[in-house]
Amino acid sequence: MAQTQSQCQGVIGLKPSLLNKKQPPALSLLFFSELWERFGFYTLQALMVLYLTNSMHFSDEKAYGISGAFSALLYAAPLIGGWLADRIVGFQRAITVGFILYMAGYFLMDSHAQMAFYFAMALVIAGNGYFKANVSSLLGTIYEDDDPRRDRGFTIFYMGINIGSLLGPISASIIQVHYGYHPAFATCGIGLLIGFIAYISLRKRLLKQHGLEPYGPISHNPKTLEKSRLVTYLATLILAGIVSFILPYPIITDWSLGILSVAAIVYALYETFGLANFDDKKKMIALIILIAYSVIFWAYYMQAFFSLTLFTERNVGRHILGWTAPTAIFATAPNFFLLILAPFFVKLWGALDRKRKNPSIGMKFALSMVFTALSFLVINLGDELNFSTGIVPFFWLLLAGFVREIGELLISPIGLSAVTRLAPPKLTGAMMGLWFLAIGGALAVGGRMADIADVPQHVRSPIQTLPIYDHAFWVYTLSAAAIAIVSFLLLPFFNRLADEKMFN
Repeated sequence: MAQTQSQCQGVIGLKPSLLNKKQPPALSLLFFSELWERFGFYTLQALMVLYLTNSMHFSDEKAYGISGAFSALLYAAPLIGGWLADRIVGFQRAITVGFILYMAGYFLMDSHAQMAFYFAMALVIAGNGYFKANVSSLLGTIYEDDDPRRDRGFTIFYMGINIGSLLGPISASIIQVHYGYHPAFATCGIGLLIGFIAYISLRKRLLKQHGLEPYGPISHNPKTLEKSRLVTYLATLILAGIVSFILPYPIITDWSLGILSVAAIVYALYETFGLANFDDKKKMIALIILIAYSVIFWAYYMQAFFSLTLFTERNVGRHILGWTAPTAIFATAPNFFLLILAPFFVKLWGALDRKRKNPSIGMKFALSMVFTALSFLVINLGDELNFSTGIVPFFWLLLAGFVREIGELLISPIGLSAVTRLAPPKLTGAMMGLWFLAIGGALAVGGRMADIADVPQHVRSPIQTLPIYDHAFWVYTLSAAAIAIVSFLLLPFFNRLADEKMFN
């Protein structure tokens, strides 16, 4: 029996010491840190458009533009933060700096001065840049390459993201209803403070030397590296100041992201055509197409934080058993469906794999756009049935969110998997960065798409605003359906590039 067990371990490539072991204690710390970081992140996403329109009295168009620019920079910043951690700061220090910048930004949002609010937004962007890319990378360092606990550990870690994204907007939006926006923003800071205290207290004991120093330092001289860190921190604050001045002008952000995106795509193409293996070239082209496609999907998906947020505020009946649910809750409530659906899809893909009926990556991406179109169609149906009152029952919004999350599960985890599968090992990190940059670009595009649902400031009657939103949602429905049809027509071409069959 012992010999058989040893042989099995050798066949599957696992070390005996790694079998039947619990997760590393460091996972709990990083889980807790990520939970509180996402608590603040999604709270701000859910409240931003509402705050800009209700408290700062911006027009819908300006609110969409600023919120889109802010959100886009949030997703672009980890590209820089990840590079700084790799070369200068190290993962552990980067997370510490991220916590500090986050807290400073959230607490500064308590100020009623407009310029202070913009600087607070810039600090949050910088904090996300240092934190988001590096907490996942740090988690990866606590596992050996052949550790069978890795996938389960990352699944547990992902649960922390979803718990934070649910609890944050729900609790903060209730506080916002009773006490106002500024105490709600302060709640984000308090959450980050709790996570920061835990991280600082337990970091040395649980993380030890993992990710303490950069893996590809610009210099091996400790004094030079320390000076570089100080310069980096100072440059971060200066850059945050610059960003705070351009945030009120989304066109500048759009151009900056556009230039960065073009540069990233040119770099990816340069690396692609430099590959010696022809099959690797084809797969990289397929991956670039998938990343470009994801921009389209996320631009529609992010309407949950743009046009759908103000639609919920103005045209959705939010009364539940005598309680009026805060608007912001509906932006992230569908994450609850994600927690329910994810295990089902894991089992579904496994069952289809065994029968060799698992749809190709391209087909899953195309199906994601089908469900995107259906999610807006659900809202259109709710609109059409309630034109007489202008108020749509909330269950239509929840049903649309349920359908939308199916689309997310067909593209988000599948896309991350596709990056690791289609990109050569030496380009996996760069292409993963491009994937997140694409989400940032999608947020900028989504902010512009929301202009279709722009309601003039003098129009506030639900009967008057509902036709405006209904028209916008029909545009989203029909355009998403058209994109889905074209996607299915191009599937054979894409599958040849990705070296896949229609079903695998």
